[in-house]
Amino acid sequence: MQKKKQARLIVLCAIAMVGSAFAQTPPAQAGAAQSLEGTFVAKLELATAADGSVSEVKAVGQFPDAVKQLIEKRVATWRFAPMVWQGKPASTRFYRFLRLQLVPTTSGGFAVRSRGFAANSYAREYSPPQASWRWYAFRKHVVFAYRVAVTPQGQVTDVVALLPEKHDSQQSKQFSRNIAQWLPNWRVKPFEADGAPVACQRIYIAEHGPDNVGTRISQELTGWADEADLQKLPAEDAQRLTQELAKLQDGCQSPVLQTAIDDVVL
Repeated sequence: MQKKKQARLIVLCAIAMVGSAFAQTPPAQAGAAQSLEGTFVAKLELATAADGSVSEVKAVGQFPDAVKQLIEKRVATWRFAPMVWQGKPASTRFYRFLRLQLVPTTSGGFAVRSRGFAANSYAREYSPPQASWRWYAFRKHVVFAYRVAVTPQGQVTDVVALLPEKHDSQQSKQFSRNIAQWLPNWRVKPFEADGAPVACQRIYIAEHGPDNVGTRISQELTGWADEADLQKLPAEDAQRLTQELAKLQDGCQSPVLQTAIDDVVL
């Protein structure tokens, strides 16, 4: 079944080979490809130069080579505001998760459209120890945030709780303490500047909210925070953490994308 889906997807990705946004597929193939309509995610492993240009890109995901080549070709043209390290522009490596959508065209073919970065693309950039810390009994939306230092080896140290500033329950207070205690046991991806891992400061956020089972950590808004990610948080929390980001010494901020990618056909 997977091979059939990959074969169908290859048909769709004639879109970039002739510089066109749309693929012309025969009626029979277009009908068979209907099942592929929907959204998927590509992990982008990126390297940027000190001027913000993309020097390397690798797309990783469950899609065939034709889609991979299309994504990498377009991403290679993107422009970022350079990462600044200790007051100077620097090259770096990082990754983002790009949401993409296969959409049918009026001509009977399909297009691949960018839906922008997934919220907090650093959400998967850590390896927590095995622990049942995701489930708690309080049914309320709460944003927990911490300032931490990260060594060149990826060790988390110097954990300082930032949010919430006041806890309205013992469960919330205990949850915050547990995360603060567990963070130093986590191994994270070291931040890189000019080809070498460096020590730096970061802000970690964990958005906690109710669901149909109980409560759990939101995977969309959990991870290492960049300024763009904070805009998806409640306004008061976003303002507080934006101020904290600005105060970080040797903060680990990945380059900020300047190229428009939301709702853009690749």
